[in-house]
Amino acid sequence: MVAYGVLERGANLSLESMLVKCNEYLMKAIIYIEKVLKVIISTGPYLEEYGPMIQQFSVLYHLMRVINEDKDEEGKTSTKDELETDTTPLPTLYI
Repeated sequence: MVAYGVLERGANLSLESMLVKCNEYLMKAIIYIEKVLKVIISTGPYLEEYGPMIQQFSVLYHLMRVINEDKDEEGKTSTKDELETDTTPLPTLYI
């Protein structure tokens, strides 16, 4: 009988501590959700102002890649031209 009463009190204690932890985690979650909502609300005007530019970002990125590729190709062709016009003799290999 005594062991049963101790076990029951231990179970109640662990249940209470679990409820306290659940309440603590729930409050932390509510606080984080509130912070996220504040950030979303504060960034609303910026999104309205820069939204069209953000929507066109993929097009701008594609254009930048094309421009960079053209620059790379121009650099490669100029080095090929320089190599073709170079008249220095090639070294002789003695094997």
